[in-house]
Amino acid sequence: MKRITAFLMAAAICAALFAAPAALAAETEETPAEPRRVAMFGDSVLAGQLGGMPPFTLTEHMITDTVAQELGVEVKNFGKGSMGWISKQYLNQTAEEYVHYVGLDKYDTAVFMYGLNDGRAPLGTYLDTGEKTIMGAVYRTCEYLHKKYPALQIILCTPTPTRGQAGTFPEWGFTEPHEAADGWTFEMMRDEFRLFCDYYHIPLVEGDKCFNSWNLDTLMGDHVHPNEEGYIVAGRYLAAQLDAYI
Repeated sequence: MKRITAFLMAAAICAALFAAPAALAAETEETPAEPRRVAMFGDSVLAGQLGGMPPFTLTEHMITDTVAQELGVEVKNFGKGSMGWISKQYLNQTAEEYVHYVGLDKYDTAVFMYGLNDGRAPLGTYLDTGEKTIMGAVYRTCEYLHKKYPALQIILCTPTPTRGQAGTFPEWGFTEPHEAADGWTFEMMRDEFRLFCDYYHIPLVEGDKCFNSWNLDTLMGDHVHPNEEGYIVAGRYLAAQLDAYI
């Protein structure tokens, strides 16, 4: 009887020793991390508008779809036609209402890739903080969001390229002011964005580099919006650039 009892005790001890590592592994096994949540803001390009009248909208291959697939993140598309840094619909006029509606506390990252809808406003410089220039509006937007959502990562994008009404290259205002611009060129705008992001330590993606002089005519649906293939190219380019930050 004593031998049987000793045997059973030894067996129980061995079982416990073998079970302990498995239990410990189960306890320490990491729960899969939730994907990062990204909010992307933009104009009709982010909204997926195609050229033509009436305007048509993509049903697939949206820029946000491609970014989500390529990076394995959750992306919410807040693109809306005619939106810009200082357009009436945006933060300088309706900051409280607009941001509260979005609820950016639910997101890890906010990406801003507005186009050139503010062209008739002065560009200003990267040190502007007022309401009357584009760069001042960029500053006020970033200041507001960083104060309200300190943990929110902000990423800025320069606009995706467009071409002149006549289909000429260089693209929109690269070397000469566009008819809608207030005396500034796209290169000047890109330079100020670079200085701003360097000064305030904000990541910058240069969206204009998704197309070039060789493929611009092929990938544009009109003088502003890409065609379906162009949206795929733009989405993959932006995903690759955002991968360094998200």
